[in-house]
Amino acid sequence: MANTVRQRFLDILRAIKPEFLEDETKIPKDVTWAKVRLQKDTHSCGLHVISWLQQWDGSEHEANGCIMPHYTDEDLRELKVGFLWWLVNHPRNNHCQKVKALMEDYHKRLKIH
Repeated sequence: MANTVRQRFLDILRAIKPEFLEDETKIPKDVTWAKVRLQKDTHSCGLHVISWLQQWDGSEHEANGCIMPHYTDEDLRELKVGFLWWLVNHPRNNHCQKVKALMEDYHKRLKIH
C-alpha cells in the first residue's frame, strides 16, 4: 500500500512541481518513513504533508526524534492562508485573475456595509 500511495504522490509532484522529478533515475525506490507528530484534527492532513514536503531536511527538530516542528493552532491558520494564496497565484492556475477579481469585489462590498 505504501508504494501505491508513493506512486500517487509522485504523480502529483509531476503535475505540480515537475522540476523535482527532472531525473527520476535518482529517486530512491524505497519508501522513506519520517517521524512526525500526529495532527490534532481530521481535516489538516494535506496541509501537514505539503508543509513537511517544503520543510523536511531530514534533521531532527525535537528530542523525541520528530523531523518536523510542532505546529500550534495559529501556525496552522497561517499555513492555510499561505497555501491558499500560493494556489491562487500559482503559474498554472488558469483562473488566478478571476479569483483575484472576486476577492477584490468581496472586499469592496465589505467596505460598503
